[in-house]
Amino acid sequence: MSDDGGQSPEPTELLPGGVGKRPEPEREADGGTLPMPAPQSRPDDETTELAPAATTSLGEGEGPGPERDAAPAPDGDKRRHCALAAVLAVALCLLLAAITYQAELWGGVSVPDVTGLTEAGATSALRDAGFDVGVTDVPTDSGAGTVLYTNPQVGARARRGSTVELGVGVPRTVPSIVGLSLDDARSQLDDAGITNLRLEYRNSDDEEGMVLSCAPAAGSVVTADEQVTLVVAQPYTVPDVVGLSQDEAARVIGEAGLASRVEWQEAEGDSLTVLSTSPQAGERASAGATVTVTVVAPGASSETHVADYLASDPRDVSAYLGWKGWSFEYGVKESGAGSLAQGEYAESGWKKAGVGALTFTPRPLSPTHGVFLGSLFTSDVLAQGSPIAGVRFEPALTGDDANPQVNAATVSTWATRCGLESLEGTLSGDDVARATGAAAPSRRYVVGYGEQDGCVWAILVRERGVVVTCAPAGLYDDVDLSKYGDSLGVYLAYALGSD
Repeated sequence: MSDDGGQSPEPTELLPGGVGKRPEPEREADGGTLPMPAPQSRPDDETTELAPAATTSLGEGEGPGPERDAAPAPDGDKRRHCALAAVLAVALCLLLAAITYQAELWGGVSVPDVTGLTEAGATSALRDAGFDVGVTDVPTDSGAGTVLYTNPQVGARARRGSTVELGVGVPRTVPSIVGLSLDDARSQLDDAGITNLRLEYRNSDDEEGMVLSCAPAAGSVVTADEQVTLVVAQPYTVPDVVGLSQDEAARVIGEAGLASRVEWQEAEGDSLTVLSTSPQAGERASAGATVTVTVVAPGASSETHVADYLASDPRDVSAYLGWKGWSFEYGVKESGAGSLAQGEYAESGWKKAGVGALTFTPRPLSPTHGVFLGSLFTSDVLAQGSPIAGVRFEPALTGDDANPQVNAATVSTWATRCGLESLEGTLSGDDVARATGAAAPSRRYVVGYGEQDGCVWAILVRERGVVVTCAPAGLYDDVDLSKYGDSLGVYLAYALGSD
């Protein structure tokens, strides 16, 4: 403690640089502030790594110098330089690869364009380019003998020594397909570029579906659109001939490899038209089997239907009568009458036991017919086509018909049996005598008459006799009816009853 005024002396503060004094901060020569130390790196700083701090202690009065505290230089420029160098190297490699590829030093060689050349020329060019060669025939309508395409295609790269296939055009020809199945034949035709096919089926003992023939024949040159017809085997089956004529049906059945046998049947419809077959259409049959063909009988729907004969072909009438068992008696030609006077017509007689006599004649009302020598020196004029101008039928009266009743009922009975309709009247012999002024007939008779489909018919009934006639109305055009009360019926009754 001090003696000055009793006051305690101030405490002494010891500081660096001297006792009792605060050191004066060093200043730079220019009197500026003290420099800040260089910033230390943060723990998460990935880009800058500082060198370890100097361990030497600063001497007294020494401060950090600018050279000692400066930050290290970054290396980003160096990395950028390296990346640029790498890019340039890659680009150089790609350029070099492209140049050598175009020079075909690697990656194969290009297939040269040989289309249009001959096979020999194309083969030579491809071998010169280092390829092996294969050839495929290509059916064509034009360009035969030349290359149509290559595989691989022109310009494509392929390995040296690999095979280039040539498609060489050849004429389009029909392959040999007879004896093949239809499927195999189609396949071969497709390979030849032939697709326009027409199929026909024929009954055969060969395997079903086998090709029997081909037109045009194998080896023929055809165009792509030309039609090729194949005949294919099928089992023998009965063809459908119903509705055809007898002759046409026989032809069709024969073409099917079968035989035919005709049976006639009296039925409605055009004569000789097929009604049915046995076996039926579509049924299988063995080769050469016989098919029974049933047709509408020619001539008449029944042998006593006299009007039907007038509407039939005389040849059919002759065939029909022979089929029904009628016997030919004689045949000549005679001139017609009335509007038929300019022609010649059949005068022909036929008989059948138990049925009667049929006379085809332009004089059906006359009781006198026949020739002296019968069938000698005569011929079947119906079979020769001589037209029919009239029919006279004289039934064989046996059994219940032996003694017909002379009345209108018997006329109606025979009209029905003979297929005649439209009865206009019935006249007795006495009626005719009164109408004509003639003497009464010596025998009783009755005549019925009528018109049907342009024809005039008349039926005479007398004791032990019946006569049925039918003729075109024109046959009586020149008859003078004034003598018969201007009645065609009276004329018919008079002519028939006077015989």
